Amino acid sequence: MSGKVKVERRRARRPGRISTKHQVTIPVAQLEEAGLAPGDEVEFVVTSPGRIEIRRPRSRFESVIGTVPHLEDYVDIDELRNEWER
Repeated sequence: MSGKVKVERRRARRPGRISTKHQVTIPVAQLEEAGLAPGDEVEFVVTSPGRIEIRRPRSRFESVIGTVPHLEDYVDIDELRNEWER
């Protein structure tokens, strides 16, 4: 025997509890599966009664894309400089 122990990680669906301080502990396996780590910023979105989704907040830049005309267009800086020099 090699002495190694195989740890099987299952999708834990164990019930949690909301503390008196409104805190909830999320199982490590689920945090790892979601790609989240201690210190990460998250936002909470109520998707329906009794259901809250935890997700990474979008950056301010990502939230602006699509609202400003031509923001996604390619811009050639050298071409713009040449136009100004003419």
